[in-house]
Amino acid sequence: MSGALTGICAEELTADAIFDALKKRRCFATNGSRFFVDARANGLLMGEVFTSQDGNVELSWQAVGTRPVVSATLVLNGKEITQIKGSGTKGFHTTY
Repeated sequence: MSGALTGICAEELTADAIFDALKKRRCFATNGSRFFVDARANGLLMGEVFTSQDGNVELSWQAVGTRPVVSATLVLNGKEITQIKGSGTKGFHTTY
């Protein structure tokens, strides 16, 4: 049986580092699968705040899991922006 999991990108495995990562919005959710996720906007880590000079933002994300990646969904303010299909491997990398 699988349930939802939350991943956190923290500097170290301490309560202070975990709370710091949560405050910086460096967290993600899965449908129960265990994944390493690296998500960036214009090269900056997830949760970073920046202003795009030309209004364009390049999103990139990489995931490596324990089972094949079926898809990744980009959500903005509760709305699905796009869904990218996986290739059936345990690794996934794309840009948007």
